Amino acid sequence: MRLSLCACVIAISLSARTGWAQAGVYGLFTGANLDPANTTSTKIYGPTFGLFADFATPMVKFGGDVRATLLNGSGSRNYWAVTGPRLQVDIPAFALDPYAEALAGGGDSISTAYNKPTLHIDYELLAGVDRPLNKLLGWRVLEFSYTHNIAGAGELATKVLSTGLVLHIP
Repeated sequence: MRLSLCACVIAISLSARTGWAQAGVYGLFTGANLDPANTTSTKIYGPTFGLFADFATPMVKFGGDVRATLLNGSGSRNYWAVTGPRLQVDIPAFALDPYAEALAGGGDSISTAYNKPTLHIDYELLAGVDRPLNKLLGWRVLEFSYTHNIAGAGELATKVLSTGLVLHIP
């Protein structure tokens, strides 16, 4: 009985490390092409901030992301906050960590087409590549996302490119 109990405790102790989450915070410079329905597109820029956590598994990591994006330019603004699942694959041979996310949330925008603040529901589909620089710091080489705002005075589709730094929380 004691031997099987000890074996169980050792097995749980050794496998518990894979259950811990690996987390990070990031700050990105973001540029976007804001496409209001039936009008010309507008270039907007600003920061994206967020945090993520992944379950520590050997090669494929599953977790979640929470982020806020604050974009302005040419008399338009588009702010949104979203959250959702995240899937990341580690490729140590190339020191790259590609990831994909499907996020949902809400926001506020003003565009040249709709000159008043409008609240909206958002969904965002994105893919990107991180490159670890050291144990604590990474470079988000490139992230592309497509965000669609639903409701409010009109629908807005936003194509977004971002780059920035990731601080990993040990």
